Amino acid sequence: DEPTTPPSDESPEGFEALRPFFEGAEVPAPEDLRKSTPFLRVKSPIDEMASTVADFLRGKNLLFRRGMRDVGTIDEATGEWLPMTPTRLLTWLPKTAGLIPITSFDKETGRASKGQLEVGQAAAILADDELLLKLPLIEAVNPVPMPVFYEVLDERGLESRKGFRKIAPSPLGYHAATKTYTIHGGLHYDESMDPDEACKYLKELFRWFPMDRRSLAVQLAAMLSVYCRRIYVGRCPMFVFTSNLGGSGKSKLAEVAISPVHGRPSATGYDQYQQKDLKSDLDSVVNTYRPVLFFDDFELPPDVQIKSSHLNRFITGDTWESRTFGKNDERRAIENEVTVMMTGIKLNLEGQLRRRTLFVDLFARQKVGERKLPKEAILITSSFIRNTDNRRKLLSAMWALVKFWDDNDRPVSGVSPLESFEDWSDVVAAIVMPGFGNCLEEFEAPDAGDVVTAEFRKLAECLITKYAVTPTKTRTRITMRDIIREARLQ
Repeated sequence: DEPTTPPSDESPEGFEALRPFFEGAEVPAPEDLRKSTPFLRVKSPIDEMASTVADFLRGKNLLFRRGMRDVGTIDEATGEWLPMTPTRLLTWLPKTAGLIPITSFDKETGRASKGQLEVGQAAAILADDELLLKLPLIEAVNPVPMPVFYEVLDERGLESRKGFRKIAPSPLGYHAATKTYTIHGGLHYDESMDPDEACKYLKELFRWFPMDRRSLAVQLAAMLSVYCRRIYVGRCPMFVFTSNLGGSGKSKLAEVAISPVHGRPSATGYDQYQQKDLKSDLDSVVNTYRPVLFFDDFELPPDVQIKSSHLNRFITGDTWESRTFGKNDERRAIENEVTVMMTGIKLNLEGQLRRRTLFVDLFARQKVGERKLPKEAILITSSFIRNTDNRRKLLSAMWALVKFWDDNDRPVSGVSPLESFEDWSDVVAAIVMPGFGNCLEEFEAPDAGDVVTAEFRKLAECLITKYAVTPTKTRTRITMRDIIREARLQ
């Protein structure tokens, strides 16, 4: 008998030898293994291995890039960004992606010999420029379908809508037009709620909180700032939920602004006197791509202002420069899309921070637990916030407001935009305006906001009134004694 020729890499037998690896990895084997079997020769030069991985992953939307060089995957249940490390890549490639590492085909048996990447090889592959360029770029992960712009136009034959791109909840999976990914395990909600029904539901929901119309509008603006993050450009203002006493419900209002999209939020502390720690917290939030920063239950001594240059820059900056974790000598700039919220009692903000902030002001005469509410009142408790049906209804109501704004040709608010947040004002403030009024209305309170500036303004008004210049008296002199006396009188 003539000697048999062992299967080569191109022989059908050689490719069939890979079938057990697919079965072991619980990855369906292609029908035509000879043409489509994905394998990676671990003894190849590293540049060839990187090219093989890049070509295999291209178009599959399995591995993604965020920022310049952050490579990772997305948890389909939670939306969490999972960095791809060299160690993780060793098992992820064969078990999840289905790219089988082999060393060679055995000359005697014709079976493929399964190989194993080395950590150094995996690190080199992840750092390869070709791989990075071929991976889909992700700018944000949507835990639920959120309004996005589609590439198709939605002009509806109207001149007023010329150039308008379609707005609709994001599709599941990767959306190349907006570079976002909507997880399959998130909440799905009714998109047909009537806008009048939505307004009625939201007003009834917040009816029993001790806040005025302006604060209600800001509450809705906070909710929509999170939900509509993909349809306005740049940053949104900070939202502060303040009250005159504890237990008034301010934390629950902040949570209900975050939870429809992101589930029950986690809160952090704020130390006015540890600005270095604050900078580290801000770096961490951006480096881990968290969508919301929630400072809960903040309190300062009387007459002390919240003042922070770090927080000022963070609220307005489209990008944030920070150190790379574990590499103190390496800095990078990451796009900043974090919404900042803060709760506290009689919060007094320094002027620059104050003008970047919108306030939900609660003036309670008793704590929530001490109030007697009617049976029909909806209680916003922890169980309410965690309930998926309540989250779905809130998402439906917010989409109804967005759709109403879109159907009416996306009008602007008609009031002066908030400085540094003009794009946000043209979208979120405009969506809130028809049903809830002006969320940009000036906030004045004797015990919250920018108390120092408010008191100086009041003092100046009193002095001008008392020592007013008249047509016959073009100049007047006010002494420090006069100023002190008037300040004490007021």
